[in-house]
Amino acid sequence: MKVSVRSAYQKLIQEKIAKGIYQSADAVVEEALELLADRDRQLDRDEEALARLLRSAVAQSKRGESKPFDLSEMKAEARKQRSTRARNR
Repeated sequence: MKVSVRSAYQKLIQEKIAKGIYQSADAVVEEALELLADRDRQLDRDEEALARLLRSAVAQSKRGESKPFDLSEMKAEARKQRSTRARNR
């Protein structure tokens, strides 16, 4: 398979090889694709987690267990989760 990339990416690939980080352009592209696959898996996990949370929220609401919406609380929780994910990388 032959792949073409923009000149900026060609330069980046050449720099990585010149620094000895990778031995070939194929190795650079392979690593990039592995990172892309990792990101896609994380997005899938995030999507699944969101779906579970939404199902739980709908079920709680149907049982009359919902609570008032608090945007600042939601933002704080999102920041906490983002920080935790960043530390775990």
